[in-house]
Amino acid sequence: MAYSLHVDSVQQVVWDSLPPSLGEELSLALFQATEDPHGTTVPYGADDGVTRLLITQRFLVMFLMNDQAQRLTIIQITVL
Repeated sequence: MAYSLHVDSVQQVVWDSLPPSLGEELSLALFQATEDPHGTTVPYGADDGVTRLLITQRFLVMFLMNDQAQRLTIIQITVL
């Protein structure tokens, strides 16, 4: 079952400000992360089971992952 994705207003502004091709690339990467968060992300820092990092050629996206609620919360989007 896919995880839900929560994006706060600040991160939504970052996402919305991307050129269309990058926005689509980010959307696809985030979709894949919601389908398989453990397989598409890596632990961020010490593996606390909560803070995860999605790494692509153009983005770093930091998440808080709640397995019980099956929810990913974006806390930072970095464009490389």
